Amino acid sequence: MPSYIFSKGGILMDIMELGAIGEAVGGVAVIATLVYLAVQLSGSRKALKTQTHHNLIMAAQRPLEFVMTDSELADIVTRGDEDPSALGPAEWERYSNYAFMVLNAWEYGYYLDQSQSVPRTLWEGGNGYWTELARTKPGMLKFWAENEHAFAEPFRSYAAARFPIADHTGSV
Repeated sequence: MPSYIFSKGGILMDIMELGAIGEAVGGVAVIATLVYLAVQLSGSRKALKTQTHHNLIMAAQRPLEFVMTDSELADIVTRGDEDPSALGPAEWERYSNYAFMVLNAWEYGYYLDQSQSVPRTLWEGGNGYWTELARTKPGMLKFWAENEHAFAEPFRSYAAARFPIADHTGSV
């Protein structure tokens, strides 16, 4: 004989009926929790993409900020871009640090694009800019020839395919 433990309006419920109600309520709670987590995850993903977009722009703009605020560096970059042999050793060191920051931003953008973490259009614009520097600036070419080992695969091969073949002077 079942053991009745609950009475509501003259209806008695046994432990099995209460268990069935508990399971139904628990199932609804689990579904509600999953919906809530899905909404939270979607919001987090959007926030992360926005932050990643911002980080790439900041990495790309940082070397330009240095050039805009330091006229001596601006002169070194201008001369180094066109004729790296015209720079003295200390100037070449400063140019190289600038070039490393520029190419590091390119590498960062490349990996963000590979992981689909930034809008494709952002990558296409940045990649076009960096590819043009690689193809047209003898200083960048010389820096790459001397320092491509500082960049990891697969970016190294990707970037190398965009630089003209050169010797270590920046001449093609």
